[in-house]
Amino acid sequence: IVQGGQFRREEITTFDIPFETELFPSQMPTTSLFPTKTTLPSSSPTETCYSISIAITFDHCPYETSWDVRRIYTEGGEIADEAMVKSFDNDGEGAGSSYTDSLCLPEGLYQFTIYDSFGDGLWRWDEDSDRYNVTYFDDVIVQGGNFATNETTIFEIPFKQTSVIT
Repeated sequence: IVQGGQFRREEITTFDIPFETELFPSQMPTTSLFPTKTTLPSSSPTETCYSISIAITFDHCPYETSWDVRRIYTEGGEIADEAMVKSFDNDGEGAGSSYTDSLCLPEGLYQFTIYDSFGDGLWRWDEDSDRYNVTYFDDVIVQGGNFATNETTIFEIPFKQTSVIT
C-alpha cells in the first residue's frame, strides 16, 4: 500500500478497503512476502456494543485488589464455558485512590468478580460506604465492598435489573 520515504513528523496515506492492487514484476518488492494481487476483507462491525463502567476506591492495601469480567455461555441452565473479557491486577494505585474503567460489551451474559487476596474485601474501619460499583449508564449493576476474598455478580447485556444474580 505504501513504502517509506522522507518526512518530517508524519506521513499519511489514504486507501480504500477492500484494497486491490496489481503489481508488475518490475514493481515487486525484493522480498517474496508480497503477492501479486492483494485483497483485504472489509472490517465492518457486526455486534452492537454496550458500555459499562467499573469504579473502585481502594482501601489501605490496594495491592490486594483485582477484578475480572468474563463472558459466560450456558447450556441447559448451567455454565458451559467462559471467556475472559478483561482483568485488572492493581500494581500501581495508592491507598484510598480511585480507579475507573469502561468496557464495551456485546449482548450476552457476563460475570464480574472482584477479589481481595488478604480476605478482608475493600472494607475500611473508618467508613461504611460502598467502595466499588459497576454501572450501565445510571443503572447500578452491583456495588459493595464488604466481602471476604471475592464477590461475583452475573448480569445480562443489554442490562436489565431483573437479570442480576449475586
